[in-house]
Amino acid sequence: MRAALRYAQVTMPQEIRKLSEINWSTTLALCVLHVAALVVLPIYLYVATPSMGLVAMALGMVVACTLGVTAGYHRLYSHRSYEMRSRLVEALILCSGTLTLQESVFTWAHHHRRHHAFVDTDDDPYSINKGFWYAHFLWLTEKPPPIDGRYIRDLKRNPLLRFQDKYYLPLAIGLNALVTGFAGLVSHDMFGAVALVLLARIFVTHQSTWFVNSLAHFWGSKPYSREHTAVNNWIVSVLTGGEGYHNFHHTYPSDYRNGVRWYQWDPTKALIWAMGKLRLATNLRKVDWISIRTRMLQEDKRALVQAVSQLRAPDREHLEALLHDRWDRMSLQFTEFKTLLAEYRGLKRANPDKSVLASMRVRVRSLQYSSKAAAADWHRFYRLVIEHVKLA
Repeated sequence: MRAALRYAQVTMPQEIRKLSEINWSTTLALCVLHVAALVVLPIYLYVATPSMGLVAMALGMVVACTLGVTAGYHRLYSHRSYEMRSRLVEALILCSGTLTLQESVFTWAHHHRRHHAFVDTDDDPYSINKGFWYAHFLWLTEKPPPIDGRYIRDLKRNPLLRFQDKYYLPLAIGLNALVTGFAGLVSHDMFGAVALVLLARIFVTHQSTWFVNSLAHFWGSKPYSREHTAVNNWIVSVLTGGEGYHNFHHTYPSDYRNGVRWYQWDPTKALIWAMGKLRLATNLRKVDWISIRTRMLQEDKRALVQAVSQLRAPDREHLEALLHDRWDRMSLQFTEFKTLLAEYRGLKRANPDKSVLASMRVRVRSLQYSSKAAAADWHRFYRLVIEHVKLA
């Protein structure tokens, strides 16, 4: 009998064997939820007009659930980019993440940490190299490998997370029923609450989260690192509360910010910063701007070296010499500025004489200005060389 079973397993057609690899519970749940949203929402909008209060509650829940994933599941738990001091606020963020029906923190963080550890390889749970739609959602339809406790050893010490993981299904169903029922009672429109606050919200939060795995590895810019497929995509950031600056995130995953520049849309960063100011959160981790700027310039240099290598001598040799000369002069300025800044901060902590600090502050600002000017000059040189290579 055992021999017959082994023979059937080996000779089974590939299509049938693949059916056994499907995660049927997750696949059916996702299909039901998304098909229901696409069917129920148009019917509701055809037969009724939602009140402004109901629409506001639905949008508010989308924002809350998005932040539950970005500030909670992702930046707090998966990357430990900050620590929570308030158990109450942590519980609220955890409830918001649970409402999205994206598994427990243990499962979510396990997959995400493996994604960062093995990005773009076969061991990446949602590798973009297996296709856009695979990275977007098809990976969820496969039976996942067992949870490797080594990846979430730190998270298992948190009693809130242990409780969520143990009772995840009743918590997820109960919280969604509670929120939907409350919205229906307040708005006197239970049909609308199911259509907007439940189904449409889950559809939007699922799709937006999945776009980080697919579109943010597919289309965008790579200002910080060209070593992986992660890109910066402002559209994904608008949809996901700031998660679209993915090239920066994969380069500096422990930074609590994704949109590192002031004008980049990252409300999750603003929330974490505000919690830090209110002493609800602590140990906000971020990379200093000098290291970030240096990394960006290094990526430009690599691109320039590769572009210039395509030219013929003696043009290539002249540009290579010019490139290295400009790079050395700019690097020297950045090194001097970084050294002086560290010295200034050390003196400031030691509480020296105010006149000494004021004098050093003037030197710091002067070197900062000259470093920025050198970087701007380098960028002009970069554009000129790239344009020259294109025309050659």
